[in-house]
Amino acid sequence: MLTSLKKKFMRSKISKQLFIFCILISLIPLSFTGLITTSCFTKMLHKQTQVYINQMILQLSQNIDATIQQNTNLASSIRNDLQVQAHLIKLSEEPELISPSDKFRFEQILMSKYLYGFIRDITVFDQNENIIASVPYLKEPTILSYQQAKQAITEGENWFFDSEHHLIYYVNEIYNAKSYMPIGILSICFYENIINEQISKLNFNDMGKIYVLDDTLAPLSNYPFHDTPEIEEVIRSKKNTFSWGGKRYTAFSHDVNSTGWHVLGVVSMEQLYNLSSNLIFIFLITMTITLIFSVLTSLLISQKFTRHIHILLNAFKQASDGDLNVTVDATTPNEFGQLNRHFNQMIQKLNNLIQRVYQSQLLQKQSELKALQAQITPHFLYNTLNSISWRAQLQGCNDVSAMCVALATLLRKSIGDKSPFISIAAEMEYLNSYLTIQKYRYGDRIKVLLDISPELQNFYIPKLILQPIVENSFVHAFNDSSDGYIFIKGVIQNHDIILTVKDNGSGIPAEKIASLLDSNPQNGKYSAIANVNNRIKLLLGDNYGISIQSNIGHTAIYVTIPQQTADDVKKYNLMIDNLGLS
Repeated sequence: MLTSLKKKFMRSKISKQLFIFCILISLIPLSFTGLITTSCFTKMLHKQTQVYINQMILQLSQNIDATIQQNTNLASSIRNDLQVQAHLIKLSEEPELISPSDKFRFEQILMSKYLYGFIRDITVFDQNENIIASVPYLKEPTILSYQQAKQAITEGENWFFDSEHHLIYYVNEIYNAKSYMPIGILSICFYENIINEQISKLNFNDMGKIYVLDDTLAPLSNYPFHDTPEIEEVIRSKKNTFSWGGKRYTAFSHDVNSTGWHVLGVVSMEQLYNLSSNLIFIFLITMTITLIFSVLTSLLISQKFTRHIHILLNAFKQASDGDLNVTVDATTPNEFGQLNRHFNQMIQKLNNLIQRVYQSQLLQKQSELKALQAQITPHFLYNTLNSISWRAQLQGCNDVSAMCVALATLLRKSIGDKSPFISIAAEMEYLNSYLTIQKYRYGDRIKVLLDISPELQNFYIPKLILQPIVENSFVHAFNDSSDGYIFIKGVIQNHDIILTVKDNGSGIPAEKIASLLDSNPQNGKYSAIANVNNRIKLLLGDNYGISIQSNIGHTAIYVTIPQQTADDVKKYNLMIDNLGLS
């Protein structure tokens, strides 16, 4: 499956590959980073939310504690009021002396402590379990009885809930400041909004519910978790999660220090996950927008890049169809500009090469035409020379036979192989055949010394470039009676091959050196050295060719050519065949 997809991908257009690659390279890191970020952020959000909720519950418990303390102080101010105590003492000792005005003043004292909005009523009981005052005046002055108040005080529950009526009570005994004996009971009844107002300030309903429980875990108001034993563990701070009704909840609990009550904050895990789902939704929206942006950007990038490639492909197609005048814009300052410049340079070099090869082939065709005009065929000439050599051997003229063999070799090398290149080893074989003939002419009067480095033997050079130069030394450097030497040397220097022909002849005048190398003579006739120089430049380029240094008694002709192997020559011949120039 993967192999099939890979093959299909590799066969698709480069624009499609680039488009897919851009999409993948943008989406994979983004998706990976987004998932990790979302996961980490979700965990952090849960943790921070839990910390925040815990802080809210702690702050609420402190606020309730402050409210309880404030109202406990209010109750203490009533219990410690001397006029209140005096009235209760007088009532217990001389009740017949209590006048309506006394009772009115006592109620006025209680009314001065009354807080509208939070307090339902302030009630005072005497030791005979009678209500001696209850303010303000209500149809139902008090719901709490003396016995209930007394029992709560006995059990140490000064503050307690009336869940049935949604009320909160504070009860405590009033003592005689002198004898410190109980003379009555004070009851202050609060509406539950004294607590609910503190809860509403937190705006907690968006996250969950808050419940206030007494020390027996009895609730102040509606409470759904009566049958949930895990709540006690939550309140005892042993855990902060529990199950109820098939759902999981997170809970936080803090104590109200002054009463022993518990403030319980409960948040559904589903609500916490909803926060995460909102985050995931935002992430998906962001991913979608990013995907659309990536697709558009990738499309633009792929079109921009492939446009340059298509231009270059079209140029290659034109060139392959034979239009070698095609060029492409190479002004773009990037890699595409470099590719276009190299393409233009390649076309220019190809045109130059074709021109050089054409001229070289033209020279070769002219030589072949002259040979045809002379009606000399290699087969006839070889047979004739072999007949002369055989006849000379019969007559005992071995030198004549050797000269015929050498001449036959020269002719075979010069017109037998149509390739313009030849190995240095073959070139030296040809040169030795020529030197054999010259030896019979000049004898030992002109000595020829050869020093060709063995490492040069397998390199290739243009055919027949040494013989014309050596012949020039034989013909022009020495007169008919003078002795001398010709030194032929071949070395590798700076990655090029340097072939040197030196003689100690009469030298070449400076004004004649330029004419020897003139590639455009006025009479249209090339010198042998100019012919060699032209062929080298046509085949190998203007950086290569012949240079001459000469003075009286010394002439050195240097031939500079590149290192070419058999593979290089095969490539050249293949290119010539493909161009139809062979």
